[in-house]
Amino acid sequence: YMEETDARVEDFDLVTVKNRKNGALNPFGRFQKPVTLEEVRSSRMIAAPLRLLHCCPLADGGAAVILCSTDKLKSKSRMVTVAASVLTSQTYGNVHGGGSVKFRYPNTTELSARQAWEMSGYGPEDMDVVQCYDTMSCSELWDIEQLGFCKKGESCGLLREGAFDIGGKLPVNTDGGLMSRGHPLGATALAQIIEIYRQIREKAGQRQVTGAKIGMAHSLGAGGNSSITILKR
Repeated sequence: YMEETDARVEDFDLVTVKNRKNGALNPFGRFQKPVTLEEVRSSRMIAAPLRLLHCCPLADGGAAVILCSTDKLKSKSRMVTVAASVLTSQTYGNVHGGGSVKFRYPNTTELSARQAWEMSGYGPEDMDVVQCYDTMSCSELWDIEQLGFCKKGESCGLLREGAFDIGGKLPVNTDGGLMSRGHPLGATALAQIIEIYRQIREKAGQRQVTGAKIGMAHSLGAGGNSSITILKR
């Protein structure tokens, strides 16, 4: 990714600092304290150029939601609706990132995003808040691009401008993401969806995105799976 774009290690540092700052506002986050750029840069090397604080922590945890039909609701005034729910998987003989060698399908994230936009009738420009899969700080940057929010190589510039901050044009990983909330594996995707729910119900406390009414949660899984859920109010 660094060879193909102008991404720098310093950009990965900024993702960590942003998400740990957001996580400090999340009472359910594993990490409750922000970190500085200096702390990220001085953390021990894991696999160059990624350091310890570029990597998400594993975590224990569980998540659950209740879905019901609209006729079961006592009040529809603050109803949250699933606008899209998509899961794509790699195929046998796939190229790196998913798809078929023969048919050259896009990778699973791009394919799931394309299907979610079509299913929901919305586009990237309609999203008020996004949760994307940040197992490593760098993955947040290319996920944003593959989801269609900007062209390849543009996410770093947007990050530097503060576009992905809670008060920015496209708040990303408002609960701290995997980088700060932690990664409880099977519960991760639903935890992301719950954060979107909290945001569009205006229940996110200090990390609330003003005026949020629609958002996307994106997760990846072992074996080459990409899931997307879009919620709206």
